Amino acid sequence: MFGRKNEEKTSLSSSTTSSSKTTSSNSKSACVIVSGTIIEGDFYSKNDTRLDGIIKGNVKCDARLIMGAEAEIEGTVKSKDANITGKLTGDLEVEGLLSLGTTAKVSGNVKSGKIDVAEGASLNGDIAVG
Repeated sequence: MFGRKNEEKTSLSSSTTSSSKTTSSNSKSACVIVSGTIIEGDFYSKNDTRLDGIIKGNVKCDARLIMGAEAEIEGTVKSKDANITGKLTGDLEVEGLLSLGTTAKVSGNVKSGKIDVAEGASLNGDIAVG
């Protein structure tokens, strides 16, 4: 009788432990650059990046770059995917989907696999899609 309850407890705790290990190993980190932050120089991230500050330099992101409405970049940008609602001055190369929100202001040449431009977005430069 007592031995049976111990077996059940052991079985439950083993299953709980293995599921929490699975969850933590599948989680993906993200980089956040908050408003008020200014980076002068090149920036690189392997993970999704949320930018609400300013970068004066080239940006390379191996995942998705998300630029908030107050974000600014002065330099060349390369990323897997991008969602831009801020200001970008420089060439932009996006491997997958580029989404420009209504407040986006891009001045530079754009190369992207796919593009989605919202009404009100500003795009000044040559565009190559596909």
